[in-house]
Amino acid sequence: MNRYLALAIVVAGVVVALVFLGGGIFETVGDAFSNATDGIGLTTPDAKKSTKEELQPCTSNDECKNGACGRIDAASGALVCCPSGSIVTYAGYDYCTQIPAGGVCWSDVMCASGYCQDNNGGLQKGRCVEKGAAGQPCTSNSDCKNNTCGRQTAADGAPLVCCPSGDTRTYGGYDYCSNMPNGSTCWSDAMCASDYCGGNAGGLQRGTCENG
Repeated sequence: MNRYLALAIVVAGVVVALVFLGGGIFETVGDAFSNATDGIGLTTPDAKKSTKEELQPCTSNDECKNGACGRIDAASGALVCCPSGSIVTYAGYDYCTQIPAGGVCWSDVMCASGYCQDNNGGLQKGRCVEKGAAGQPCTSNSDCKNNTCGRQTAADGAPLVCCPSGDTRTYGGYDYCSNMPNGSTCWSDAMCASDYCGGNAGGLQRGTCENG
């Protein structure tokens, strides 16, 4: 006489089938499960796809199609699927990269421009800004695309600009743009495109860039 062992197949807390082992009906538990669940449409971990689009709220990277969930900038506490598709971690928090000009930032790497102005080296929040082209006003080398900020000439009150030459000459503790054109006020020959600062008394007074 055959003996049978009843086995309940449970899926998501629901009994979906009652099968019997022995008597040649199912030889293994695996066969029983395969037959009992055929066509039910179980969701496996691999089938769970990330569905959220850019800028939709999220709580983890797994929820976003692009795999990047972070704060849109350093002024926001809300998490969204990052438009850039990448994040950077700062002080334990995830932020979207490629923050546009005007956005609040902690570090240069957060900004599309690669420059977070007035962030005091990451000790305070700054703003993402585009670096200045040659001739534009600046306060430091980091303000300029060519990383060169200096006084346009040696005249009193000469403004700081991103130097067209891409180079500076330091004189008396101040940075001056090199390759100054003729007619520019200078302290030394090295400041002039002509390599001659006329009337400067050997650097003891200001002169004028001119052909030697």
